[in-house]
Amino acid sequence: MTLPRRAWVRLNRLRTAVVRLRSCLLKWGMASSAACECGAEEQTIDHVVLQCLIHQPPRWTARPDGSGR
Repeated sequence: MTLPRRAWVRLNRLRTAVVRLRSCLLKWGMASSAACECGAEEQTIDHVVLQCLIHQPPRWTARPDGSGR
């Protein structure tokens, strides 16, 4: 309960799949296709979070000396 309201809103939108992704926009009549910009057939939450290389945040990688990025 310590998260700011904005964070709660985003988390609940992700949880309920009510987000501005092409799959939802197509259902709402606001897009002509559900395809993702990366070429995937459908831009869904699962696709964006788990697979899409365009929408992924940069990842931290370990250096050989053990430090972060």
